[in-house]
Amino acid sequence: MLAAIRSENDQTKYIFYERWKDPGEFWQVQMKKDDRLPYNQHIAVFKAADRKVTM
Repeated sequence: MLAAIRSENDQTKYIFYERWKDPGEFWQVQMKKDDRLPYNQHIAVFKAADRKVTM
């Protein structure tokens, strides 16, 4: 699931996040797909902070 939440304090800031049911699927399959690197490079210009990954 991909979701976006707008900051209550600053309407110009959003948090985008993905939720995965299976962490193994995410790390072993999804992160290694050919489209992941271009996606990460494309969204880099929108980042206000480094990505945080939690399990």
